Amino acid sequence: MVENYNTYSTSFRIRSYEVGTDQKTSISTIANLFQESAGLHAKKLNFDITDLHGLGLTWVLYKMHIKVFEFPSRWDDVWVKTWPSTGKDIRAFRSYEMTDEGGKLFAKALGQWMTLDLKSRRPAKIPDQLLRFPQLHQKGEAMNADKKPIAPLKPDSLNFITTVSEYDLDMNNHVNSVKYIEWSTGYQKKSRLLRCREVLIQYQAEARYGDSIYLSCENSENSENSEKITLYNKDEKALSTAIISYD
Repeated sequence: MVENYNTYSTSFRIRSYEVGTDQKTSISTIANLFQESAGLHAKKLNFDITDLHGLGLTWVLYKMHIKVFEFPSRWDDVWVKTWPSTGKDIRAFRSYEMTDEGGKLFAKALGQWMTLDLKSRRPAKIPDQLLRFPQLHQKGEAMNADKKPIAPLKPDSLNFITTVSEYDLDMNNHVNSVKYIEWSTGYQKKSRLLRCREVLIQYQAEARYGDSIYLSCENSENSENSEKITLYNKDEKALSTAIISYD
């Protein structure tokens, strides 16, 4: 359901394969639903990834900040609202909120997107027709809109976690952005004992089919339930860096 030209709302039912052993969603499930709602809205506004391909461009996610206040359960109906917050030059912001039917807030997020030239694989200026949206603010706690890069950890102690398969790839023929969240939150001891409630992740390089993925982790100095995690390929090139908070 389109509320108006600038915002888009749609509903999802949480499926059995989208929950864990406690019958609750994970933060990666929420990220997938945010991603799907953004794609649906972009298609309505004629700047979906397939539309950009016609201009020799594509969307890539630079940063994503997700905070979860309550995790939906199996078969819950949730509503996702999304809108382009603002955009300028090579970066566009998109906001997301997930609620129940009565408006109780489950989660919110802010994504920083960039347009990439398909030939050079370098950032390109966002087309003017995509920058016409007025800025709409989220209610309540502000999300992280800092454009400064998150410094990756040094590749001093790397642990192999997985190899990129065909099922990890998206329409750009590289690893889907949510996979980095899954890898960053699903291979640590804390993820077995605690629930990840907040992720601030920066994407630093593309991972492709057949790449070996390694993980480096460092506990936060400010909180025993917070970690910084960098994913690397076999050439020790940083792929993403995330700040993860658990409770």
